[in-house]
Amino acid sequence: MEKKVRIGNLFPNPLFVFSDFLSKEILNNLRNDCYSWRESDAGIQATNSDGWHSNRDLFQRDELSFKSLSNSIFEACNFAAKNIAPEIDLSKYNSISNGWVNISSKGSFNTPHCHPGSTLSGVYYVQLNNSVKDSTSGLLQFLDPRAGIQNFSEDVSDFDQAFSPNRNFRPIENSLIIFPSWLTHWVYPTKEEGDRISIAFNLKYSLK
Repeated sequence: MEKKVRIGNLFPNPLFVFSDFLSKEILNNLRNDCYSWRESDAGIQATNSDGWHSNRDLFQRDELSFKSLSNSIFEACNFAAKNIAPEIDLSKYNSISNGWVNISSKGSFNTPHCHPGSTLSGVYYVQLNNSVKDSTSGLLQFLDPRAGIQNFSEDVSDFDQAFSPNRNFRPIENSLIIFPSWLTHWVYPTKEEGDRISIAFNLKYSLK
């Protein structure tokens, strides 16, 4: 007799990765506008160690490249929200958001943190220099929120991927990653020469 089974993932941590996110023309303009912003703004100190962190008003900027990116991010977040909660009626919600540019040089990194008060967070990779191969340089690491995972038996090695305490993601230029805002993450120090440009953001769905 065939057994009936229902499988559910308890406490899921959805991660969305969008590739080839912007056209090459918009990407080139965006890169130039990021540098122009740095030239006109001293920036702020947040989770960044070294490097430049802009103010958090990216979604209010007038540059066409930032506006185009902002619209694409909103669309991607709405896609993620509908995937997580298919019954959600987005017309009942306002989107409250903020975003900023990070320009990192060799040795720069971001300390472990989450983004409280938001629903979804993410990062878009504008420019990378992946000249250092097979290293942790610039990896984005998510820390496992499950208490007690360190006590899990490691005798069955095939479980390692499913129950790994941390997950690393090697950034890809012109890709966007979206994740739940409460998920703690950090960025390994950059070992490459040259600038690395990323744009991070938060979005909160608030009932109208």
